[in-house]
Amino acid sequence: MGGILLSNGWGHEAREEAAKRFNLDYEEVNALHNFIFNVYEIGSITLDEIP
Repeated sequence: MGGILLSNGWGHEAREEAAKRFNLDYEEVNALHNFIFNVYEIGSITLDEIP
């Protein structure tokens, strides 16, 4: 459980690796992640609503 519940499963290292692997612009991926995460954190969207 510690490897899942206590991990930073989508931290900046994982986003950077995913961007490299799928040939995406890391800065764009990171900006979009930060935007939707902040919207989620303030309660304006639920996990079910995230596209």
